Amino acid sequence: MRRKLALALFLVLALGAAGVARAQDDTYFRRPHTIVVYADLGIAMTAAPGSFRDAWNTTLPFTLGLGYAPFAWLEVSGSFSYFSFGNNALESKRQIGYQGVQSVRGGGITTLQFLGRTRFIGIPNQRFNPFLEAGLGYFTTSAEELEIENVLVRSMDSVSGPSVSLGAGAQYALNDNWSAYTRFAWTINRNADFAPSNLVRPVGAPEVEGEGNQQYSAIVVGIMIRL
Repeated sequence: MRRKLALALFLVLALGAAGVARAQDDTYFRRPHTIVVYADLGIAMTAAPGSFRDAWNTTLPFTLGLGYAPFAWLEVSGSFSYFSFGNNALESKRQIGYQGVQSVRGGGITTLQFLGRTRFIGIPNQRFNPFLEAGLGYFTTSAEELEIENVLVRSMDSVSGPSVSLGAGAQYALNDNWSAYTRFAWTINRNADFAPSNLVRPVGAPEVEGEGNQQYSAIVVGIMIRL
């Protein structure tokens, strides 16, 4: 349901931008540029493995990036993204099998992502532009201890490794230098040792060595300046 709502929001934003673009002249000659600086905010939804999807909430990630445009149809950049997935206390207590009234503390999962991105611009020199984007880089994911007061404390080993992201979106030139954009992306952080279920394992259950790659989707809106 969360992914469907996010995708619907993305389509509304993209179609709205397309409608504005059709009202403009067919061609919009941007000033030639080489440097790209951008920042975006959005919503990221947990996807896999199952315990991560079910027992952690959506988050509001942010990204900062700096890039270079060798051609009008191509932008390459480096970016830093921060994700902080809060723990779903009710679902965590259900998975642990604890029905008491004590509160759940901690258990948040934080992911730092460093990507090299390549963005392929669909229609260069137009005011409205669809694009495809691919990213490859590195991630590190860690977790706070999860505690049910006076009952138990759980922890998860940190993981790191290669990160892959694929996305699509649309951007709209506000003027010669500034553009706004929206983007939907799917990310896979490749390390099979990721084991969030260790934070919510039932009393007496053994620790899990790994559950598979961390995966999440995100829909963002951002602002870009071309220099």
